[in-house]
Amino acid sequence: MTDAAAFARSFIPKPDAVQGLIDGTLQRIGSVIYHVGGGIHSHMQETAAFDPAKLLAGVNEVSGQLAHVSQGLQLLKVMQLANVALSAVDIGVSVAGFVVMNAKLNALRTDVQAVSANIDLLREEKFEEDFLMLSTFLQRFEEAWFWRNIGKAEDEWRAIASEARRYQDLFEHRAKRLLAGPSPAYAVADRMVDALSTIGGLRFSAAMAANEDRLATRIAEQCADQVTALTGKIGLVELVQSSLPPGMVPGAADWAKEIRLASDKAEPLVAKFREREARAATRSAPLSMLPEHGLSSHRWLQMAREEVAEPLLVLSPAFSSV
Repeated sequence: MTDAAAFARSFIPKPDAVQGLIDGTLQRIGSVIYHVGGGIHSHMQETAAFDPAKLLAGVNEVSGQLAHVSQGLQLLKVMQLANVALSAVDIGVSVAGFVVMNAKLNALRTDVQAVSANIDLLREEKFEEDFLMLSTFLQRFEEAWFWRNIGKAEDEWRAIASEARRYQDLFEHRAKRLLAGPSPAYAVADRMVDALSTIGGLRFSAAMAANEDRLATRIAEQCADQVTALTGKIGLVELVQSSLPPGMVPGAADWAKEIRLASDKAEPLVAKFREREARAATRSAPLSMLPEHGLSSHRWLQMAREEVAEPLLVLSPAFSSV
């Protein structure tokens, strides 16, 4: 069987995934869709068609007429992932090109600058240099796909997976500092974790491109551990407490009102924390199943990069079930 045939049989946008999520027989955790009674139904994977601006517009236009739209968009709509394209953690393996990924990076850089302007702890940080280096890593990763010498390309991807680790740890360190102490800067720390996740996703993709499956798995696990350790214990209570007006005490005249306002403000961030943790934890889930589909990590990643019709595809957990 050719790689193209194996890929076509492995990645099939499945209408039953949409229906199962609608009727409640399936549930999504991160990038994996599970049967409610137990067991994996499928793994989701973004493709080269996963463009943030276009997808957000497309998902918002999807109505009840699901039969008339892309099955990938159906999945996004049904799973209530209208903003998933803007997230720092990818759906499955990151396959977005330099232009899309660099746009995400620039948006994150601008956001970091905006929310950290009044944080004394960050005034001396060299964010511009760090984000420029991340952009360079993205460019190197993309350019290696065009090299004729696949051996040298694989060496370049291995180098990226190794060299970018320093920046992943750097943003983890910043997040830890921001979350320490009696008055954690949750909003700014969130952006640091976004940066950490973006770097982890790039390193994971670079290792896969080099067919370094064990390294890719290790990178994914380490990144997931970092993300979970930073935000896994932060919930609605912590965020609400941090955003109440100074001096507000239980029983005060405006206590109930302020609690409601703080809760409404905090809920989206809590949801983002849980979503990012789940997708980081499931990032490497399909790796062990690729050999059963007759595909190497490199070839699988390459063919997902070449898919331009469906933004979101589904990998069956077992070849016999396709």
